[in-house]
Amino acid sequence: MKKSQDKKENKFKNIFSAWLSAQQKEENRSVPVDEDTAALEALRLCLCCPNGRKALLAAPSYGIAEQMAHELKIWTAAAEVSVTTALLPEGSWRDTVTLDSESARAELLERMTGDDPPDIVIGSVLAFLSPTPDPKEFQGSGIILHRGGSFPMAKLIKHLVALGYDDEPQAVAVGEFSRRGGILDIYSPGMKLPVRLEYFGDEIESLREYSPDNGRSVREIESCKIIARSGCEQVDGTEEYFDFSDYAGERFLIIDSPDTCMEAIQKYGGTRTETHWEAFRHKFDPVHVLWSELECIEHGKSPELSCIGVSPALRASAGDERDTVTELSRKLSADFVNRALNDGMNVILSTSKPSDAEHIAEWLRENKIAESPNLNIMPLHIPCGVMFPAEKTLFLTERELFPACLRGKDRVRKSDELEEDLIKASRTELENMADIEVGDLTVHLNYGLCRYKGIKTIKTSGSSLESLELEFDGEKIVYVPVWQAHLVSRYVGSHLKGAQLSKLGSSRWSKAREEAASSAKGLACEMLRMQAIRKSSPGMPFPRDGYDQKLFEDSFPYDETEGQKKAAAEIKHDMESTRPMDRLLCGDVGYGKTEVAMRAAFKCAVSGKQEISPMMPWSVLSATSTLSPDFRFFTEKNAYCLDFLY
Repeated sequence: MKKSQDKKENKFKNIFSAWLSAQQKEENRSVPVDEDTAALEALRLCLCCPNGRKALLAAPSYGIAEQMAHELKIWTAAAEVSVTTALLPEGSWRDTVTLDSESARAELLERMTGDDPPDIVIGSVLAFLSPTPDPKEFQGSGIILHRGGSFPMAKLIKHLVALGYDDEPQAVAVGEFSRRGGILDIYSPGMKLPVRLEYFGDEIESLREYSPDNGRSVREIESCKIIARSGCEQVDGTEEYFDFSDYAGERFLIIDSPDTCMEAIQKYGGTRTETHWEAFRHKFDPVHVLWSELECIEHGKSPELSCIGVSPALRASAGDERDTVTELSRKLSADFVNRALNDGMNVILSTSKPSDAEHIAEWLRENKIAESPNLNIMPLHIPCGVMFPAEKTLFLTERELFPACLRGKDRVRKSDELEEDLIKASRTELENMADIEVGDLTVHLNYGLCRYKGIKTIKTSGSSLESLELEFDGEKIVYVPVWQAHLVSRYVGSHLKGAQLSKLGSSRWSKAREEAASSAKGLACEMLRMQAIRKSSPGMPFPRDGYDQKLFEDSFPYDETEGQKKAAAEIKHDMESTRPMDRLLCGDVGYGKTEVAMRAAFKCAVSGKQEISPMMPWSVLSATSTLSPDFRFFTEKNAYCLDFLY
């Protein structure tokens, strides 16, 4: 086995190039994939497309699109190819408000109309079909402001209002502006920080970025661009509208799991959306389809993969039982490596950080995998293990080698789990809101304090959707689908009467969340610090149980339960350790917690300690313990002193 620490040596790049060259000859527009190789195949399709054309990648849901966008960035870095990606946020859909997505969509639409659009745009089918502003109006609405240039403030403010910006006392959130005398603050989508314009007449005398937290200037800049606040558009369910295809230009389309995409459209979009999706597809040529193995079989396609994800193969070998995966994953991974080596394949165990190499070497020793010239450990960051059969190369990560990684990687939910969520929505999510009545103050996780107005059925595009009606400041209404009811909870603050409803689009709620998160982080750090001190402090180990301990325990009138035996054994193990004990004993009333505590107290006393002070919550409990005839007789006879505090 060789350990390759030379970062200049990139075997994945070489194998990827060979695989890419072999697949360029294939013109199949239906590509079989598994859950781990969909993003890799999409990257291949983009690189193999003639004339360097750019692509759109449509996924069934935003979660899957987000996962694929994340994996695409990792694959492109590992293969050292120059491909830029962008994730398209969800838009306004079926009268729902998507405040968090407005500015992000506007920023991406601005990139699409600019000189350097991303090579691959990834999004859900509903994100691509969501209404967008008129491309001509959007592209012509941007303004570039220069320091020393002339642009009357009144004219600029009028233009900002037309673009949908809010006039606020302070511009601290995207889509806001603020005027104070001859100073104008603007926070436009696409800006990392808001900008402050200082006027002298109609001339922009100063142009600076400032911190939205404290308003202090950060640095001077020469120019900035102001674009439309929102990339979303609210339209009536019967009218035609623009969508992302009107911004895509000459691109080709990749569809991940088309059957699941259609299910999402039928579930959330209605009949007209199906027609819209077909029209959307016909605007692009070619259209490549990524089929799962099951979809390949259902549509009569060949399920043969040019690259294979290792984790799906291991799960298939382990069966459907999740417990089976946990128990057998280590053995399966070792067998998988041995079979690959016996078949003459090159096996590369990737490490994302230097310490991983020692862990993997230890794993090889534990599983008795012999050294081989075809077995290498090398620094390489890839999202998952993958096998290239034609190139006779297998890449593995910690995810496949260690059981916890194999089972516990944070991945997007499978498409069949989406149906389960909707089935449980009316049962689980609404049951969680059973104690909330109409008119109660509630809290939306993303938007803040609001008032619950009941459940309303929203009808649009030929279908209906049950939604929670929430009222915010200014009588603004947000409709939350019932399957997102977990985002809404009862307000439990102490000031119910004087509580102020949150304002949509304001940064106040976001700041409150950040402060709460900071406080929680501070508390967690303090707890970790205290635990670290405890762990590093030397303990006082007690000796093993002696004859007196046995006599004392035998003097109790009742036999121990299995729970008492287990608790007593674990406590004694802690007491005999060199580390300080930190254990909480829990149990219902009458389940024998006191007897377990007495065993521990006696072990302490019999070890030569002069005083043990058990603290008890009730005087009756303490008196009961001290007045026990057997206990009092034994301690008095053997001259052990136990003081009880109550």
